[in-house]
Amino acid sequence: MTDTKTFDWEDRATWAPALEGAGAAYVSYYPDLAAPGAVEATDAFARLAVGSGVSRLVLLAGRGEPEAELAEQAVRDCGAELTIVRAAWFSQNFSEDYLLEPVLAGEVALPAGDTPEPFVVYARGAGASGVWDVPAANGADQ
Repeated sequence: MTDTKTFDWEDRATWAPALEGAGAAYVSYYPDLAAPGAVEATDAFARLAVGSGVSRLVLLAGRGEPEAELAEQAVRDCGAELTIVRAAWFSQNFSEDYLLEPVLAGEVALPAGDTPEPFVVYARGAGASGVWDVPAANGADQ
C-alpha cells in the first residue's frame, strides 16, 4: 500500500506532512507564480522544506515574469541546492492537455507570430543545478 499525503498551497498545515522524509522537492505554485501571495507562499514553503531536512529544490518558474523572479529569489535565499526551470510550455500540453484536440484536428493556432517559443519535456528529478532557460526550437535564445 502506498502512503499518500495531501498537499494544498492554501492549507499550510498540509506542508510539513508532505515534506516528511523528503530530501528534495519539486515546487510548482498553483495557480501561478504571478498570482497574489505566490512569493510569500513559495518563500514560506522553501524555508519550511529546508528546516525539515530538504536539501534540494526544483522551482518551476515563468520566463520574464517579475513576480516569478521575486519568487525565484525567495527560494534562492532559503539555502537549498536549487534548480530553476523557466518554461512557457510543456510538450505534454500537446498530448495530455487542452491542445490535444487541435493537434488531432491537424492545426494548432497560437498568437505567437514569429516569436520563437521553447518547449520543455517534463521529466522526474531535474538532475542539473542552476537555471534552465530552454532555447527555442529554432535555436534562438530566449
